[in-house]
Amino acid sequence: MYQAFYSSYNTSTYGRFQVTRRSTFNSYAKMKVYYLMDYLPTRYDASPEQARNRRAIYDFKDGSCPSSIVDGFASGIRRLGDYNTVVCFIPASTQFKTQRRYANLASRLSSLTGKRCSYTAISKSEDSEAGHIAGKSDNPAAEFQFDSSFFSGKKVILIDDVMTRGRTLEGTARRLKELGASEVVGLVAGITINPDWTGTDTRNVERLL
Repeated sequence: MYQAFYSSYNTSTYGRFQVTRRSTFNSYAKMKVYYLMDYLPTRYDASPEQARNRRAIYDFKDGSCPSSIVDGFASGIRRLGDYNTVVCFIPASTQFKTQRRYANLASRLSSLTGKRCSYTAISKSEDSEAGHIAGKSDNPAAEFQFDSSFFSGKKVILIDDVMTRGRTLEGTARRLKELGASEVVGLVAGITINPDWTGTDTRNVERLL
């Protein structure tokens, strides 16, 4: 299992410090998740690199996905996928945001990788407030609907914007496997760094280099 250990931080000078991570093993392995960049929430002062990452994440959420993220996702799909792989996306809070965020991206990734990519294979039954506004439920994936004909018997690369605690990814992966997916791997643009959080993270997380 992968564990992240965070040093002590003065949040006003966070940009001077580096996150320390080390790996250890645990018999209860969760889904493997790969990420492209660190994401520092807006309540913290950011270094220039962290500010660029933050801007890239915001552009991605707004549907203007930077080429760095598109290319990073494409590289990840080529590295992680095989002949039996499809690509799905975690829905945004509304159908409009989901289409704006993923429609063009799905088409570009399909063209770049040759893999089938669908932003409609997982959908929300009702629009809702974004998770950072309303807060997330213990199982956000309970709100999702699934078109199992797209992914049944397939390895699924599951794409999302930012992972903080991983509940949405893990819940969605669980449902995909229950509905017939052979394997699920997470691929996210950013992973949240929280200088105020001093616990350990036992998810199996790795930066995609």
